[in-house]
Amino acid sequence: MVHMDKCSKCVRWTLFTFNSLVWLGGSVMLGLGIWVTTQNTEYKHLGGNLYVTIGYIMLSSFIFIVGFLGACGILLMKQNALKVYFALMLLLLMVELGVAVYLYLEKDKIQDHIETNWNETSDEARIIIQQEFKCCGLKPLNLEHKSSSDKSCFVDNDTTKERLKDCYTHLMDWIKENHIILATCSVAVAVLQMFILGGTCRLIAEIESGDRSVKRTRVVPLNIKQDHQKQEVTTQKSTGHIPVNAGPIAPKAGASKEPQEDADEFEESKKSSIAARRNWAKVNPKYNSILSLIEQ
Repeated sequence: MVHMDKCSKCVRWTLFTFNSLVWLGGSVMLGLGIWVTTQNTEYKHLGGNLYVTIGYIMLSSFIFIVGFLGACGILLMKQNALKVYFALMLLLLMVELGVAVYLYLEKDKIQDHIETNWNETSDEARIIIQQEFKCCGLKPLNLEHKSSSDKSCFVDNDTTKERLKDCYTHLMDWIKENHIILATCSVAVAVLQMFILGGTCRLIAEIESGDRSVKRTRVVPLNIKQDHQKQEVTTQKSTGHIPVNAGPIAPKAGASKEPQEDADEFEESKKSSIAARRNWAKVNPKYNSILSLIEQ
């Protein structure tokens, strides 16, 4: 059992709650991905792009594994599990930074990537996207696509009215309108991940500190020293050899103590030892459980 202060306990249960939610979210995402790709539903066309489908399932699986590993490692306080969880979270943070840098450097090629994926997507999936986002194809409009002539491309789903704005322009306008919210969410996610990494390091350090303390602590019964000294004095009395420096229990040369005086001196020594141990426990509270076992 690892002894932790209140701050460490707060960090532990906060991280456990967060990872439980991540685990649950990953389970839902993975279940939806499998359901959409295997069942014949209206959303089956969204899985027409093989690379997008594989990427979504891999992302869902990664989130599920990270949440499960983090929740179990934090709940059971397993050092190896927490180290693997820390490595995965650090890898995730590095990947996010890499993607952000790549998008910034290749921002002029984003439209080409979107156009390539749009052309590889089925007409049914394009129609669903147009209905959800109120847009129509990409510029220049490819009339060979059935989705370009669908009613979802027109205002109020009326083919006699004008066409809606193309989807790429609509996406860029939406990003410009909500750039503050998107930037705030990105910073919040980054701060949350840094908190997770720091909290995981703290828990690992607590486990290692507890292991070192257990290895270095020698549990010695309270009265073993006094019993040993008393046994030595009894042996010396029986043999008639009593050294001058026999200890606090040994009688002085030329004088004999009554049994009651020996018992009083032993009780006084025992009380002083208990008081010293309790004072030391106030300074080192994490050894209270060990001292309570000794005093029983």
